[in-house]
Amino acid sequence: MVSTKPNSGRAVRILVWNLLAIVAVIGVLTALLFPRTWTLKEGKIFEAKIEMANLAAAIKGCQTEYGKVPVSSNVTGSPDFTFGTYGTSDEVFGITNASGYQANNSEVMAILMDLDGFPDGTNIINASHSSSPQRTSFLLGRIVSRTNSPGIGPDHVFRDPWGHPYIITIDLNGDNKCRDAFYKLASVSEIDSSPRGLLGLVRPTPPPYHSPETRDSFEVTNATVTIWSFGPDGKADRTVKANQGVNQDNLTSW
Repeated sequence: MVSTKPNSGRAVRILVWNLLAIVAVIGVLTALLFPRTWTLKEGKIFEAKIEMANLAAAIKGCQTEYGKVPVSSNVTGSPDFTFGTYGTSDEVFGITNASGYQANNSEVMAILMDLDGFPDGTNIINASHSSSPQRTSFLLGRIVSRTNSPGIGPDHVFRDPWGHPYIITIDLNGDNKCRDAFYKLASVSEIDSSPRGLLGLVRPTPPPYHSPETRDSFEVTNATVTIWSFGPDGKADRTVKANQGVNQDNLTSW
């Protein structure tokens, strides 16, 4: 008879993930309880950075456990996929993939937290725990009752401390590079006609860049997942450089 109990290695990994999450929560609470050292804005920035780090660790932990990244079959075949603002109140900012299937981070959260349905009983990507067969929760998150509040809402979207969705891009083709749907754009990341871009991003092909496909090809190297937040102003603009205007306060994981 095959035992259904987790092996010791898996149990240790789960314990470590949970301990890291607890330490992160303690860090956030400590920061917020010392106003002489931390302003409210600084506390939220710190909280967002911790949440992004925990989320990235959870995605990698899930991949280690199941041997695949926490996405549905809807996104397979793409080299990278960005879970953006689609289907949220921030859809107006247009953080979506250039074409094809679109999704926000609720799909990732359903698998990471072993969720199999919405509160009203509607099925989701992870219905019947199809993508989380071990029934493991890789992330401890704050559950909230509104879809514009920080935390994980009833729509399963994980929102930052200002109430906006975290943008997640996952490397699907295993090249250890992430091409985010927003930061890949020359209008956002280009410095000049060279391969080097803002925020340490690079274009994989040498110049010249005559086509949109080669020009809008900035990516983060040595990364299997990238996460970013709109930051304190809650905005992002595809026509503004990454270090200017509303994009200047965006928080990134790389």
